[in-house]
Amino acid sequence: MPRASAQQAKAKIEVSGDIIAKVKKAIKDAMPNSVYEIADYSRVGMPNFPEGEYIEVELQDKRGNIVVNAQSGEIVLFSLVAELKDVPMSILTTGKNKLKELDPKMAQVKGAYRGQDTWILQGNNFATSVTIDGKSGKVTKATVSYAKAPDKSKVDIARKTMKLLNGRQDVKVLNGVNLSYNPQNKKGKVLQFFDEGLKNSILHIVHIGADTGKVWGGRIAAGKRIL
Repeated sequence: MPRASAQQAKAKIEVSGDIIAKVKKAIKDAMPNSVYEIADYSRVGMPNFPEGEYIEVELQDKRGNIVVNAQSGEIVLFSLVAELKDVPMSILTTGKNKLKELDPKMAQVKGAYRGQDTWILQGNNFATSVTIDGKSGKVTKATVSYAKAPDKSKVDIARKTMKLLNGRQDVKVLNGVNLSYNPQNKKGKVLQFFDEGLKNSILHIVHIGADTGKVWGGRIAAGKRIL
C-alpha cells in the first residue's frame, strides 16, 4: 500500500502521550499477535483532507505508517505491513479465491497490509490486490492488473470508443489493462483501458464489461467528457 500521499517537507515535532497511546492501541487492535515499534514522528501536509495539522507515525523496519490529526488525534490513514503467517487463514483463502475467480492464473498472494478495518492482499504484481472487510470477511473490491490485455477483442472495442471520444481521431491504447470487481457495481467484472495520452496530460479511459464486451463508460480525464 502506498505511504501517506501528498506529503510536504517533514519537520521534527513533539507528540503528546495521548496521541502515542491512541496509535499504539490502534496497532494492537489491528494486529494483536504482532509487535510493531514506532521509529519516528513528523508533521506532514494532507491537501486532500480538511485543513489542519497532521502527524505521520513511522514504524520501524518500514513496517507501516499512520497519520493522525494533530488536534483531535483522529487517525486518517492507517497501513501496517503484515507477514502472510499473521494473516488469518480465512482472509487468505477469501483473497485467493477472489483472485482465482477473476483469473485462475493470478491466484497468488505475495504480500499483505492491515488497515484499521480492512485487509489488503497483494497479488503477483503491485496493482493486483483484494480488499477485504476485517470484520465481515467479505471482499469489498478486487483488481487484477495485466501488462498486456488478455482479450484482443476488448482492446479493439476500447480503441473504437477512445476514437469517438477523440473526435474520431485515432488513439493508441496502452497494452496494460485492469480487471476490476466491486460488489456494489451491478455491471459485474469490468476492464479498464487507458491510452497513451498520459504523456501529454490528456488521458482517455474506457470501462468495458469483461464478460459482455459492453462499454459502460468512457471519459477524457482532462476534459471531463462522459459517454
